[in-house]
Amino acid sequence: VHVPVLIHPILRFAEALQPQSVLDGTLGGGGHSLALAKLLSPSGVLVACDRDPAAVQRFQNLLKEINPPLSGKVHAVHASYHDVEASLLGSCGVHDGVDFILLDLGLSSDQLADDSRGFSFKAAGELD
Repeated sequence: VHVPVLIHPILRFAEALQPQSVLDGTLGGGGHSLALAKLLSPSGVLVACDRDPAAVQRFQNLLKEINPPLSGKVHAVHASYHDVEASLLGSCGVHDGVDFILLDLGLSSDQLADDSRGFSFKAAGELD
């Protein structure tokens, strides 16, 4: 079970800023993104990106189960945060830059736990 790190301080900070556009540059398990999306106004937009296509797919599947739906408000993108440009943001409905950026830098416990991903010398899978 993924538990987003420092979620309460992050949400307090974001809530004080009242962002209309958010970039979560390290989607991972999606906990931060979901919590931040709930803070947005109906016209707000959250763009969540990750280099791991499996993380993006899991999050897209999770979004389908959310009620009320967040579609149109939340965009999961297979990309690295350092590759995010105005064109990618614009395609998600963000045209004037973002108000809030979150980068949860570090290792992904989901990736480490899956022996087939190649993140461990202890497992039989090929190293990534």
